[in-house]
Amino acid sequence: MGFVWFHMAPWEAEADALRAAALRLIVPWVRDDLEYITLVAHFAADETATIAAAEELGMTCNVRFRGFVARPGVRIDRLVYQALFRVWGEASDA
Repeated sequence: MGFVWFHMAPWEAEADALRAAALRLIVPWVRDDLEYITLVAHFAADETATIAAAEELGMTCNVRFRGFVARPGVRIDRLVYQALFRVWGEASDA
């Protein structure tokens, strides 16, 4: 099992795009090449480019922590996404 935490300067205008680009590199490598059973990543709900990249890569949102992330003047939900190893992702409910 692998966990991904992105610590990029949230005040940088391109931080969300950088996280999305990093995710596009990390998920296929960890899931497909290293064959981890699952890869878990946490994102703030306002990181739209990162969330779009996660969903493009087949990651699913499994948990939502309401108001978990503090932003100036507001609290944002934290989302927990998961990518399953391709064999697990293809398994049927037998």
